[in-house]
Amino acid sequence: MNLGRWIGAAYAIAFALLYLLVFLLFPPDLALHILQTCRTSVQGLAVNFAVAPISYFEVLVYILKLQHLLGHAIPYGEIMQLLLLNFVAVELLIFGSFAYFHSKRRVHAYNAQKVFWSGVFASYMLVAIEALYGCGTGTSIIGVSLTSILLACVGSDLFHAARNGEKLTSQALRILAFAFLATMLVGYLLSPIVHLSGLALFITILFIWDKSFRKDLLAILTLFAQKIGLFGTKR
Repeated sequence: MNLGRWIGAAYAIAFALLYLLVFLLFPPDLALHILQTCRTSVQGLAVNFAVAPISYFEVLVYILKLQHLLGHAIPYGEIMQLLLLNFVAVELLIFGSFAYFHSKRRVHAYNAQKVFWSGVFASYMLVAIEALYGCGTGTSIIGVSLTSILLACVGSDLFHAARNGEKLTSQALRILAFAFLATMLVGYLLSPIVHLSGLALFITILFIWDKSFRKDLLAILTLFAQKIGLFGTKR
């Protein structure tokens, strides 16, 4: 196991332990009270903000919304799906992002820790904005951020591999990763406003923080501008 995977495993374990700690410190009844009073209680607002990237509050919000829409309690299976998307999948994404950006077989070389922390900072920024009208956003912002950047990078790897004439069978793992990430992104975009807002914040932070990401994004934007004729046509 290379250094990136060790670091990724450490981050994933720390994330899981902190997530569990939040659950133990703020069981569902207390968490529900915090969510209902966070806009009128400084203490509730502070707790919601502090635990945002590592809390199950977001899952609880979705459960309440679904219960309101359906008019009855949500089946256990649907609760597990929410936990899979907002906890288990995020765990895999944290480990996977470190493993990917420290691997030798990849086109893009962004700083894995900057990528992860940009997602965390984006979640805090969105929670601060969201506090004006509600509470309960956080962990999924890390999820959609890591999903999006890994999807773009793995997709780029597959494109370069195809252009270099590599066999499809040699890209099986990348294809499976791409399919998994695409499915994850669709799941997150079922709530488009919140997650696209968080993703925009993530991109902005990483653009400022990581030179390699900034260089690649500017190159893509320049190419796109040329394609649509924004800079005029080449002679």
